[in-house]
Amino acid sequence: MSSSASNSSHHRKLALIISNGNYSRSNNKISHSANKVNNLAEKLQSISFKVTKYTDIQTDPEMFGNVKKFADEITDGDIILFYYSGQSDHVNNKNYLVPIKDDNIESDRDVEDIATSADKILERLVEKNTSYITLFILDCCKPYIRKAGSKSKNATESKGLREMKLTNGALIQFACAPNQTAPVIPNIVSDAKWQSQAHTIAGGLGLGTDMNKLNCPQGICIDENQTILVADISNHRIMEYTRDKKEGRRIAGKTTSGYNRGHLSGPLNVINDADSKRFIICDSNNRQVLQWTRGSSKKPKIMIDNVACSGLAMDDEGSIYISDSQKHEVRRYCAGERKGTIVAGGHGQGSRPCQLNHPTYIFVDRDQSVYVSDSWNNRVMKWAKGAKEGIVVAGGQGRGKNLTQLDCPTGVTIDASGAVYVADHWNNRVMRWGKNAKHGDIIVGHRYTSGTDSNQLTGPTGLVFDEAGNLYVSDSYNHRVQRYAIKED
Repeated sequence: MSSSASNSSHHRKLALIISNGNYSRSNNKISHSANKVNNLAEKLQSISFKVTKYTDIQTDPEMFGNVKKFADEITDGDIILFYYSGQSDHVNNKNYLVPIKDDNIESDRDVEDIATSADKILERLVEKNTSYITLFILDCCKPYIRKAGSKSKNATESKGLREMKLTNGALIQFACAPNQTAPVIPNIVSDAKWQSQAHTIAGGLGLGTDMNKLNCPQGICIDENQTILVADISNHRIMEYTRDKKEGRRIAGKTTSGYNRGHLSGPLNVINDADSKRFIICDSNNRQVLQWTRGSSKKPKIMIDNVACSGLAMDDEGSIYISDSQKHEVRRYCAGERKGTIVAGGHGQGSRPCQLNHPTYIFVDRDQSVYVSDSWNNRVMKWAKGAKEGIVVAGGQGRGKNLTQLDCPTGVTIDASGAVYVADHWNNRVMRWGKNAKHGDIIVGHRYTSGTDSNQLTGPTGLVFDEAGNLYVSDSYNHRVQRYAIKED
């Protein structure tokens, strides 16, 4: 703990900032948490805040004891700032801040017993500060992964912070939107298996325009309630399927191709926006990326135009990533940007480490590394944030059917260990490549053959996990979306 004094002004300024990053369980460590609060402390001190700072608090008693000590200094009229950077979880719509000794957090009860209630901290801070304001900031964008339970060898992931009840004189701010964290990256053990027989959750009744049919589905995304959005490319629409319902609902597009208001033309991909009231669509034939608001009669907003969009992704800061299959590059667009910044490729069409060849699907991890299905190079590339070149993390050994090869990779995602999962389109399979692996393993699909049976795929494209590690695949030429349940012990 460190403390620094400042000169008094009309309102005394006190700040309590806490950084938890060195967690006992390695997949919950946050590498830049301490640097972030150190920079914040310097800025606060420069504007006359008296700063009290703690790093890597180990237990709930230690956490709340430090809060009480700080609260005892508060007097009426003070400006109070509380900032926490670290892991969090929620139970029964209440938020908890997780100490770094988290070895035994497995259940909701464990969270309540071991972590510190955010509401309790806020109540303690405002009880003596009745005449001015308390700023309460939670920076918890990385999903917290609980310990695997006795009934499952796969850990579960937190779904983000819940909105907090406003208290008089308090302003609450989340670094990520309430109910949101970074993209779902499940913690899956290296020897995990999936059921070979899939369950069809959308389509599967042949191609068609009815609400229970699809026509060559492409990109898919999923929310915490297991509601699926599907880019139904040849029907020129986005479909929504709620859990266990075979009939979907059209939420964008008109079933016929067009450029006019309300129409789409060949949508290739779709992702949820951070507030879950909007979604982003790759309207490929119209060469634009659209922001569509649920239930709104207003014309969709054109976010980016004149782009051969194939892949879409969003990071925890709300920036959009778009792959351009004609310019052979991926760009990152911060809020309001139209030009963007190249984060992968951008050196023309080719197979060198600095190049891409028809990039399609992309995934962005918590460190803003970009995983790119470099489809015509038959490889998946990883570009670390700020890198000038990518590294091959799957394929790259020419087009083929061997376990070292891919044939036009499309959908891509990762797990918490860094293993890469890729839809091997023309080989009709999904493969997993462990971190630094020399070859992949087939996890779903019937070896190299296509087919319509529940253990077969024909042209798999979109690929996502839910929080439990169940795998969802858009089986394009079978006009369906398949769910492969992860096997439990």
